[in-house]
Amino acid sequence: MENQKQNGSDEIDLGLLFAKIANGISNFGRSVLKLLAIIKNVPLQNKAIFSSLMAISLVTISVYNFSSKKYYVQKVVVSNSSYTTKVLQEIFMNVNDLAKQEDTVGISQLLTIPVSVAKSLKKIEANPFVTETDLIEQERLKDQLKTLGAKGEQKELVTAITERLKLESGALVEIVIHSYDPTVLKVLEKALLDFFLNSEYVKKRYDIARQNLVSKKERLFQESLKLDSLKKAVFENYSAMAKERKLGSNNVILADKSISYPLDLYNQDLAFYDEILKINSQLALRTDFEVVSSFTPSNKPANKSLTRFIKLILIGLSVSISIGYLLVGLKSFNNYLNKFE
Repeated sequence: MENQKQNGSDEIDLGLLFAKIANGISNFGRSVLKLLAIIKNVPLQNKAIFSSLMAISLVTISVYNFSSKKYYVQKVVVSNSSYTTKVLQEIFMNVNDLAKQEDTVGISQLLTIPVSVAKSLKKIEANPFVTETDLIEQERLKDQLKTLGAKGEQKELVTAITERLKLESGALVEIVIHSYDPTVLKVLEKALLDFFLNSEYVKKRYDIARQNLVSKKERLFQESLKLDSLKKAVFENYSAMAKERKLGSNNVILADKSISYPLDLYNQDLAFYDEILKINSQLALRTDFEVVSSFTPSNKPANKSLTRFIKLILIGLSVSISIGYLLVGLKSFNNYLNKFE
């Protein structure tokens, strides 16, 4: 009997628990619906406030859009082995500070451009240039990294992923030039390239790298000459063996020293030659800072597009509506406090 009473009380307790949970869910649903109703009714009950704010927002955005000075954009993709994107951004911050000054002599002297061109410069930006292939590879490496978990295995893969994800310090950088005059964008592009190529920071590293390449080329050339002499001796030795019709191993005897696989000499000589060709390319192509892709400047102002104007309107309306709810909330809270006075 006692066990039956206990089972009955347990069932009653569970029933009450589920009933309370159902009531809680129901009350929460009513609260959400009530909140949505309030959000809906507030603008309708305060049409004057919301209409005024939205009208002010539309007028302000329209005046700003049509009265703001037109500017044009030129994008340049640069191959860069001297600066990280972060350093370029810091440099351009200083350039932009000079461009904002009324006296443009400073920016004119810095970039070696006429004062008239300096006056048209608005700002310069630097962004890491990431191709679609880079992004796909980045996601693939991230997935592989997740599979490794917390294990300390496959260190080479982890290192490759870490280096690949450091796209900000990559060799490709997108430089964005903003100018009030579209006709000087190409002039500014060339001035920027000359500014970096002629800087002491880049020139010093370029001179050191060039000197090292020249020294390496000379060393390879000398080694190649030695191989030529050795190949000549090997050839003469083989010719003598062929004439004397000697039989034996495939080894070549030179001063009681055997050299196995004579073709290795020719392969090594070709390897030296390929290395010299690479060095010649590096000496001919200055890859420390050069333009990879330069886009044709557009004659359409970057800040006067219809898409941008619509975005500004949507942002302005969102802000005005948010301010409207805030004002109504403050008004209601003030009325609530007045009841206690």
